[in-house]
Amino acid sequence: MRKNWSGNVIFQENEYLEPKSIGELQELIESRSHIHVRGSGHSFNSIADSTKSIVNLASIPQVIELDEAKRCVKVSSSLKYGEIVETIESKGWAISNLAS
Repeated sequence: MRKNWSGNVIFQENEYLEPKSIGELQELIESRSHIHVRGSGHSFNSIADSTKSIVNLASIPQVIELDEAKRCVKVSSSLKYGEIVETIESKGWAISNLAS
């Protein structure tokens, strides 16, 4: 049984998947009719819940690429703010608006 970060929501997925590569993720998507992505579960309600297959991308290889010329950052969808800001702060950059 999986719960959100505060423990007040119990998730109802029938299958919880954690692919280790993009190729494995592609195979999971191709082999299922319904699949949803859930992040860290930092939600105060059941918006991140589903009775279908849930995939968590936390084990996918992480990417943080800074393009100083374009002043943009490319990041993996599985990264959390804390993981991103450490890298960009080391370059003197910052995220202008963070979630609560």
